[in-house]
Amino acid sequence: MKKYLYSIVLATLILMSTTVVNAANEVYYKNRKNIEMTETEYNNLLALGFTERHIEGMNEEEFLANKDLDATLLSSSKKYIKTTTAMRNGIKVTTYREITEEEAMEEKKLQSQNVPNRGPAGNYYDGVYSNSVFAMTVNISSVGSTYMRFMNNAEWIVMPSDRYNDVIGIGIESDKVQMSTGVIFEENWLTTGGSPGEDETCTPKETSTGGLAIFELPDVSIQTLYMTIYFNVMKKANVGTITSLYATGDYAHAISSVPASNLLSHISINYSAGLMIDGTYGGSFLSNPSVAASFQGTW
Repeated sequence: MKKYLYSIVLATLILMSTTVVNAANEVYYKNRKNIEMTETEYNNLLALGFTERHIEGMNEEEFLANKDLDATLLSSSKKYIKTTTAMRNGIKVTTYREITEEEAMEEKKLQSQNVPNRGPAGNYYDGVYSNSVFAMTVNISSVGSTYMRFMNNAEWIVMPSDRYNDVIGIGIESDKVQMSTGVIFEENWLTTGGSPGEDETCTPKETSTGGLAIFELPDVSIQTLYMTIYFNVMKKANVGTITSLYATGDYAHAISSVPASNLLSHISINYSAGLMIDGTYGGSFLSNPSVAASFQGTW
């Protein structure tokens, strides 16, 4: 009788164990590239700061490099920025305003309804204007006790009319941390016809104060456009315990063509000032207000 009961208990434990293993390996999500993910893998990617949109188009190489990282999202900060460029007495004047998510979606709705961008006077010399809406999210994630992941996710909600080489970057506190990987960049979009597109091509710049990527906006009719840049950081030697840490995400939009090779030596980034483009090409870019994520704790 005891042997019989023992066999039943053992069989039950094996069945329960198998069920748990199967649940852990069960396909939770399949992206558009047919990459199958378990729930744990999917949540690991979210904890690293990847957006659902990024995961949707993630390639196998990036998935394999990140799926098993046990990360914790420590900080996330997001801003919506509306940029208005108007003609006043024949001169372009650009203004910025931080808006709510609801206002951003209303602007997108107006764009989809083809509401004309036209000011009071309604002529090119005075009154014609254009709006664009931009969102930027900066994340700090811890991966074990060795390093942290800094990520900047940017999105054009209302598309800009100028399509040249833009810049996205993250500034770091160089007295506390240093980059331990190179810059990883990707932009992906959805055309007005509903077709997805992506490009990882960029000209990176990695310095002691942060990393950035110069990239070209797609010259197609698009309804959504997302950009992501990220890298890992580690403590600098002899820093000791860190109780606060900042990552500053920034973005510069080009209004005229500047080759990436020319721009490299004229652009820099740090956590306090964000992206800086010197006078040689400063007039060729519109700079959005930067977004800072901050970690307060013990590392």
